Amino acid sequence: MNRTTKYDDSRRGFLKGSACGATALAVVGADRAVGMDGAVGMDGAVGMDGAAERGGAVGMVQPTPREVKRIPLLALSPRRIAAAADQTVFVATGNSVQRVDPDGNLLWQSQFPRPVRCLCVDRQDLFVGVRDRVIRFDFPSGDSQPLPSLGVGCLVGDIVKQGNRLMATDVAASRLLQLDLDSAERQWRGVENVDSPIHAAGRIAPSSRGGLAITDPARHRVLMVDQRGTRLGVWGKRSRQIDGFQGCCNPMATVRLADGSWVTAEAGQVRIKRFDSNGRFLQQLAGPESIEAPAVLDREDPDLKCGVGGIDLALSSDNHLWVLHAAARELILYRLG
Repeated sequence: MNRTTKYDDSRRGFLKGSACGATALAVVGADRAVGMDGAVGMDGAVGMDGAAERGGAVGMVQPTPREVKRIPLLALSPRRIAAAADQTVFVATGNSVQRVDPDGNLLWQSQFPRPVRCLCVDRQDLFVGVRDRVIRFDFPSGDSQPLPSLGVGCLVGDIVKQGNRLMATDVAASRLLQLDLDSAERQWRGVENVDSPIHAAGRIAPSSRGGLAITDPARHRVLMVDQRGTRLGVWGKRSRQIDGFQGCCNPMATVRLADGSWVTAEAGQVRIKRFDSNGRFLQQLAGPESIEAPAVLDREDPDLKCGVGGIDLALSSDNHLWVLHAAARELILYRLG
């Protein structure tokens, strides 16, 4: 049964759901790859121990993904997705967030005063980024709570929850912020050690060893940092070859699989690829021959810049991959392995 609710700071009854997980983010590449210890590889990826791998591609045979189904969306401007543990999917679309079941049926919707820019889900909460703040929805209680503003003139680009802290990018000032959710002060603080500007289209995601992956699509790379924001390494490259990325803002999204590998999505000529934990190309999962319609950028929100919208990824709890194709207004489900 469909039901629609309008967002209100004091409103209860968001929804009662089960444990949720998996968020979406973007990764891109660099001309040279750097291991987590900073060792550089000249033409391939570098492992966590700094041992260089030559050639970029891996010779082993990878399991072929299987397209399970395509689900049309009622949303006019789908932008971002996050998958829940019960196989439902949250879709950021225009000024709202929708929750749909695996067949695309609308289960819940909440309206916001400004376009929804990003969202993430953990086991208990849904976090929704709108302009300069994040709204928190608690599943067990059904409460919604606006968190403190990132600050005057700030523009939230992406959010991710790590333990008891919430990480967010302020793309207006190209910086990384964090909020201690258990602290009584509840103030956003800058992560001062980040030594690379955060591109307006860049996204963040938890990486191994408790750190973060920060995308830099302008330079086709992903920056790896530790919990303090100290740079650990870089991977990826710009190239027209299958193991690289081309265009101004690709790839637009990625998810990290349980084995530590990454699945990335590129707009324009849509390509879904898999890379290992060190950013070394493994295989193309889908390409223009199977996803024909071109992905387009979101032009309805003046706050959104190049690279936001078009295509997104989310990993379900049963290791299925959801692909949001904004131009076609559909979700594509793949079985991995």
